[in-house]
Amino acid sequence: MRYNYTGWKVLITADTGKSWSEISTGLPSNIKINHLAFKSNLAVGESPQYLYAATDNGVYKIDLNRIINSSFVINYNMLSVPDVVNDFTKTVVCPTANSNASWYDGATQTYKTASVLENGKGYFVKFPSNGSVTYTGWPFYSYKVKVYPGWNLIGSISGTVQTSSIIQEPSGIVSIYYKYVGGYVSTTVIEPGMGIWVQSSALGYLTLPTSPLPKTVTFEDEYLQYDRISFTDANGEIQQMYVRNSSMRLGKDRDSEMPPDPPGFTAYFKAGNYLQSVSPTADQKDLSIITKRAVFPLTMLWDIKATNQINYRATIDGREIEINGTGSITIQNPVNGTIPLYANAENIAMPKSYVLEQNYPNPFNPSTTISYQLPNDCWVTIKVFNILGEEIKTLVDKYETAGYKSIDFDASNFPNGVYYYRLQSGSSSSSSGEDFTDVKKMVLIK
Repeated sequence: MRYNYTGWKVLITADTGKSWSEISTGLPSNIKINHLAFKSNLAVGESPQYLYAATDNGVYKIDLNRIINSSFVINYNMLSVPDVVNDFTKTVVCPTANSNASWYDGATQTYKTASVLENGKGYFVKFPSNGSVTYTGWPFYSYKVKVYPGWNLIGSISGTVQTSSIIQEPSGIVSIYYKYVGGYVSTTVIEPGMGIWVQSSALGYLTLPTSPLPKTVTFEDEYLQYDRISFTDANGEIQQMYVRNSSMRLGKDRDSEMPPDPPGFTAYFKAGNYLQSVSPTADQKDLSIITKRAVFPLTMLWDIKATNQINYRATIDGREIEINGTGSITIQNPVNGTIPLYANAENIAMPKSYVLEQNYPNPFNPSTTISYQLPNDCWVTIKVFNILGEEIKTLVDKYETAGYKSIDFDASNFPNGVYYYRLQSGSSSSSSGEDFTDVKKMVLIK
């Protein structure tokens, strides 16, 4: 889904409120406001739509409703209601939908249907064609939602949320967030109107605050460097999957489990996820792909990067083929919906120089990963300092072999602020002559 918003409308009256004219430029910045008021006859629980401003230049009426337009695509979308609207009935919120609204009950870990939608919940809704839905109502810029152990399908708020700014109670119960774009994709940004999957390790709460933070490197950015395999069924529903060489320096297998199946087509690796690692030290790996609720034929597309040094072979409709470079093939009838796929990897060359990477994610809350490269076996020290230059944590202080390395920094017990981390490499011990030193800045935002 795609999103855009309009701000508050400002109107002025010249006949004591009998008629109102919209001012396209908004409320003038140089006027003196003498009095502000809502209408006096609000019903219990009713949100005020208009704020009246009495000024020396006349009376203005400010329409407090926000309008959020969300475009959707044919078939299933995962959405939420990002405003407090006047009517939450599904047929009013999504008038062109041709399916029930399915939400996920975290307490029972099962799908249920709803005829009346709610703020704070995510829903699967199917549409017969591409289009858009308009939400008009009272905006809310913070929301506290209860999550249960296991999977939870939550909603958005009226502003953009960086997942690193979400307050978790207790801390650390959620590590990854999924959106649905014809298939599950992890995300670090929650836009108004999105539904989002989270997997919680315990009973707790998530508070979503509006957070206009700078864009950081996302999981999607990292995945651009992986091999990609995708499937599109005859209805146009898509699922993408990724494979990495385990000797790559990039991150770790964050996606050990996928959210519950969507109502429509889905596909995933035999292991039950959409990100797999292939080790150069192991024999060929079985990456067979399971498809469910597909409308055949399927189109399989791939983008295999030579730098990842992974070789693939697949069995398609009884024929064995090699998968390399970029390409596609039509699949008519896989046995039991399973597409056999096998891979083996080669070792990726060792680093040619010392490198200290920028931590990821950054900003972060409460933990982040620091990656670094060692071209030789050496003593490595990584320490963290506060903005005053005081040492607060030693992450590494040992002899390490050459290669691509990473270490996690958990800042749960430290306050918000700017921190610095320093890598020093030595010949044989932490007190010996240094071969390399580098310092980088990171930001903790809770």
